Amino acid sequence: MDPKHDRLFAFGGYEVLVADCCYGYAIQDEGVMLTTQLGEEEGWHTLAGNYCPSCTRPARRFGSSLTYDSRRGRLLAFGGGMHTHPYGFVDLFDRANDLWEFLPDSTEDWSELHPSGSPPSLAYSVDGRAFLDAAHDRMLYVLGGRVWSLNLATLHWDSLTNSPAKIPDDAAIAFDPDRSVLFAVHFGNVWRLEVAAPDEWQPVAIAPAGAIPNGEAIWDPSRARLVIFSGPQTEGAEPSGPTPVLRWLDPRLAVPGWQILYDGRIPSGLTPTSRAIYDTRRDRVVLFAFAGQRYELVARPETGRWEPIPASSIDATASLSSAVYDPLNDRVLAAFLGSRVFAFDFDDGGGWQAVGGALPEFSLVGYLPGERRPIVLGWNLQTWTSEVFELRPSAAADEWVRVPMIGAAPPPRWLAEFQGEFQSPRLHYFAGTDFLDVQLDSLWTLEVADSARWSRRAWGGWIASPYPGTAFDPYRGIAFVYGYQAVGAGWRYEGQALNVRTNRVDQFAVTGEPTLPVRDGAFAIYDPVHDRFLFGGGRSNPTTYHDVFAFAWPASGTVVPVGVTPADPGPANVTARFVRLDGRWVLRVEGGSRRIDRVELFDVAGRRVGTRRIDATAGVGAPLQLEMPASMRRGIYFARVSGLGFRTSLRVPALWLDR
Repeated sequence: MDPKHDRLFAFGGYEVLVADCCYGYAIQDEGVMLTTQLGEEEGWHTLAGNYCPSCTRPARRFGSSLTYDSRRGRLLAFGGGMHTHPYGFVDLFDRANDLWEFLPDSTEDWSELHPSGSPPSLAYSVDGRAFLDAAHDRMLYVLGGRVWSLNLATLHWDSLTNSPAKIPDDAAIAFDPDRSVLFAVHFGNVWRLEVAAPDEWQPVAIAPAGAIPNGEAIWDPSRARLVIFSGPQTEGAEPSGPTPVLRWLDPRLAVPGWQILYDGRIPSGLTPTSRAIYDTRRDRVVLFAFAGQRYELVARPETGRWEPIPASSIDATASLSSAVYDPLNDRVLAAFLGSRVFAFDFDDGGGWQAVGGALPEFSLVGYLPGERRPIVLGWNLQTWTSEVFELRPSAAADEWVRVPMIGAAPPPRWLAEFQGEFQSPRLHYFAGTDFLDVQLDSLWTLEVADSARWSRRAWGGWIASPYPGTAFDPYRGIAFVYGYQAVGAGWRYEGQALNVRTNRVDQFAVTGEPTLPVRDGAFAIYDPVHDRFLFGGGRSNPTTYHDVFAFAWPASGTVVPVGVTPADPGPANVTARFVRLDGRWVLRVEGGSRRIDRVELFDVAGRRVGTRRIDATAGVGAPLQLEMPASMRRGIYFARVSGLGFRTSLRVPALWLDR
């Protein structure tokens, strides 16, 4: 970490691959140094100096320690392990205890250093932790309770401990530079060592906290506390993946205890499924989870933790086939195999209620956000025929009404998407498998008016992932697929996006993408509040994952085409934002070098919030202010702006409204 320039560095590492029948290790490229700027969205990138073909650099390795010497503006890499073959049982493991210097702001390349003294032996050169002790101008290196010191001015090694301590090699180590104290954490147990008098590690008596998984530890200097990030967690007999749980402990207390700072786990006893929706009114993910023989809804806001939603339990005897969010009525609609469609209203707390009458035994529920009406696509699995239904409200009871269908219909698919476009009577049916578990790569479009008409298109270059995450952006018309594919000897995640308006398929990689473990049954949804796709959960037997990742499509996209084709984006200098004026909220639209004639504002459900025309005598670039009604709620809105020779749409967040 370079605190002056707010950037991180990474060096080496490995990826576990499967080849020649066995697990093996793929080591990072020779001498590659990666960096990323905190607070920016540029992601990790390779420093330019690594492309020098004639430069001397450290061999490929993992388990090295990396320290930033802030006084001299250099990175020091010590030790590490090397595999001479990447696969299976023929791996040959070597160790190194060499020291290398990297200058990120000058030559951007490596040079080997040759310090004096007694460096850590080869037995202690892999997976150690190094820390900068700036007050004493030295680097501390710790492994297995042994501590070494490297004088950064003279490059001389000294051993600060004379014999190995009873500290496990895999203990997490943290350093308090203000008090010159090292801490070791192992399964929640804590030891401390005074570096000024490093005779023996002393155990810290802490309050009982139960089993705490091993993970990384850091020292929080602003609050003088230890923070640990948990590793794999066991829930009953079933392990889960790396769980995002942060715990903290204040070692200054007489009897300190571990406290949870952040918990990203789904509550114990619940298993995530691949079905989720985005609750735009509350800005949160809502996920279906198994709870024994029942489904239960759990929700996670942007900065919170997974929490069960009260009264959301429903019988899981019939498998869940699809689920959508109905923002107009603030409810989840869910279709179950061999059953009816049920609705869960977030506000009334009355549990699940049946919607309409009986439907075909295998049905998918979709939603047209612009027209605010649910649509069901159902199949009779005995005759293999399909039907389309729309929900028709009435004073007595809502009923599913059959819509006449024109043209050939698609066959049933399991785990398919059935999603509607915004301000268009079209729904798109894609992804999923047939009932023989064969992936299907075509996309069918259903246009629902007085009748239902089908059309079909191929999806070239489909990602051959067994069970990819799939989602749909109803505003741009982007069908999204994100899954893993075999690449060489291993696997990697890739994404594709099909624009249903232009029929263009884009293969893409996500900037700053983490190395995701391969998993099946993950969920993917579109989040219209933050204009991004979310991907998370899933299983890789016997591991269950609780994580959620977010990424935008496109990375620089800010314009959402509400009723406008992508070919007519309009002028880039048209802006729209909410401002506070005389105690009320108004939408302020400015046209730059263009004259604006008309502004319409829609909410995320497609309802028109307001319209304003401008007098023809208004000057070019004159701002327009549209007063918001008192009933307006926080959320996401879309402004459609038109003028002489252009029409464009802008996504306008209003997450701060205090009504």
